[in-house]
Amino acid sequence: MSEAGAHQATVDALRFAGVRALASSIEARDPYTAGHGALVGAYAVGLGTAIGLAPPDLERLRLGGLLHDIGKIGMPDAVLFKAGRLTAEEIAVMRTHPDVGTRILDGLHLPCDVLPIVRSHHERWDGTGYPDRTSGLDTHHLARLVHLVDVYEALTARRIYREPMPTADIVAFFQAGSSTDFDPALGDPFQALLADGTFDRIRQETRRTVVQRPLSSVPVDAQ
Repeated sequence: MSEAGAHQATVDALRFAGVRALASSIEARDPYTAGHGALVGAYAVGLGTAIGLAPPDLERLRLGGLLHDIGKIGMPDAVLFKAGRLTAEEIAVMRTHPDVGTRILDGLHLPCDVLPIVRSHHERWDGTGYPDRTSGLDTHHLARLVHLVDVYEALTARRIYREPMPTADIVAFFQAGSSTDFDPALGDPFQALLADGTFDRIRQETRRTVVQRPLSSVPVDAQ
């Protein structure tokens, strides 16, 4: 390897170390999120591979999934750690986290561009998401994918008030949300990964390498 190549490899390694540190800072801020980003990133890579995305996009999915909730570092303790349902005002505050996350990461020169994922992972196909209320193909394609697997990870996490959602219920949930919440083009490949056990294997493999988070009492729809 040339001297320039070695230097670039060192820079990239340091940047990746910074990414890992940012991800760890989310978990330190809110122990509930421990492992969530790693799982979302792993699921996103699995789904992205299934639909034939190229390696650069798969790397963006992995890092974007890992960092998609980085903006929660800026959420007030009273909102982030509230036990129970949030008020309308508190939900409005929580919904600023994609914008906060984008501003945190902007200018850091990460190994690949994950800003569209971080900003738009809560946008919905029908335009009722946040923060920009984009709809359909106007939302970045990688953000649409991360949005789907982010919801999936939340539904399959054990909560104080419920067990993980059964697979049959998950299938029905995502079928009902196709063309409203989720990109309909992702429906069939997502269902195939559920059916053949790929997501179960990804979950098991990823959880071997991450700290397990405590049970959360905050409803999924308030996060």
